[in-house]
Amino acid sequence: YQRTLEANPYYLCGRNGLATAYSMLGDYQKSIAEYQKIIKLGAADNEVYKNLGKIYWLMKEPLKAEALFQEALRIDNKNIETHQYLAKIYYSLNRIKEAKQSNYRRVS
Repeated sequence: YQRTLEANPYYLCGRNGLATAYSMLGDYQKSIAEYQKIIKLGAADNEVYKNLGKIYWLMKEPLKAEALFQEALRIDNKNIETHQYLAKIYYSLNRIKEAKQSNYRRVS
C-alpha cells in the first residue's frame, strides 16, 4: 500500500487498505492518520467513519467514537454494524434509553 501511495497519493483504495493494515497491526495512530487523509480528500463514505469509530472504541474513547458512528449513520442509516457499535457506546456510558433507541430497525 505504501508503494502504491508513493506513486499515487490520491488512490483511495490504497489509502483505505493502508489504514486497515495499520489498524490490524494495532498501530491506531497511523491508521487514524490515514483515515483522516481520506476525509480531507472529501472521499469518506460511511465505512471510513465507521472504521475510524471502531478504532476510537478500541482506544477507549467512546465520545469520539460516538461522533464518528453518528456521522456514518448520517450517510447510511441502515448499516446494522454501526447501530450495534453505537448501542455499545451508549450502554458503556449508561445512556440506556439511547442504547435502546439505537437498535437497528429495517426500513422498507
